[in-house]
Amino acid sequence: MSPERKRGSREWALDILGLSPAAGAEDVHRAYRRLAFEFHPDRHAGQPEMEARFKEIVEAYEALRSEAADGDSHHPGEPPRRGRDLHYDIRLDFLEAAAGGEVSVQIERPFVCPDCGGGEGSGCGACGGSGEVLEGAVVRAIIPSGIEDGEEVRVPAEGAPGGAGGRPGDLVLKVASARHPALERRGLNVRSEVRVPRFRLVEGGTVRVFTVRGAAHVEIPPKTRPGRTFRLKGWGISRRRSGRMVTGDHVVRILEMPAKPPKAPGRR
Repeated sequence: MSPERKRGSREWALDILGLSPAAGAEDVHRAYRRLAFEFHPDRHAGQPEMEARFKEIVEAYEALRSEAADGDSHHPGEPPRRGRDLHYDIRLDFLEAAAGGEVSVQIERPFVCPDCGGGEGSGCGACGGSGEVLEGAVVRAIIPSGIEDGEEVRVPAEGAPGGAGGRPGDLVLKVASARHPALERRGLNVRSEVRVPRFRLVEGGTVRVFTVRGAAHVEIPPKTRPGRTFRLKGWGISRRRSGRMVTGDHVVRILEMPAKPPKAPGRR
């Protein structure tokens, strides 16, 4: 970026978004969505330079949107209106919610009906009088690691279009996280149970434990009593808090494996 370009100016904002001076509103939207996804802080945990870059991208987008609204000659005297947010529910399994990552969401985004110009109640055959038509779209979203059941993820500028040069609304995803048959979440900590043969409790040794991070191993001492718990530090769920990643533990409870039932008489 050229040093003489003032922060917040059109030239600066175009530079940040990688656009030419001839870029239109749709070019701005497209560049913002691509760069916001690429530099989203949840994709680059522990990298403050990426977070700073993301904030620059948001600031540049807002500067260009504000300029477009001020100079919009198609709606003289009409104030810009922000588009409404779109709300969708998504379901993740237990491990997806723990790890986070990228998801693709199929949505329908409303646009002003081109036939009636948004005339609600007009009896338009194209939109059924609603004034809007729906267009399908696939939106990529970043799910932060450690997201909990019922939490929401906001995807900027992926909602309904704004009016009179206003910015689009956001896409708001409400997350439902499924239970796991063997793992139980408690905050960032995860608990599980492992059953071992009686001789392992008596002799001690290595026990394999399934965690959200894969297979781990814990050493149990000789004469371990059933029900004793062991803590694996740093083997729980990670979550970004106050600009840094925090990781919980995995707590495993060791139980005795049931003895095999005796064979029925007459069977070999």
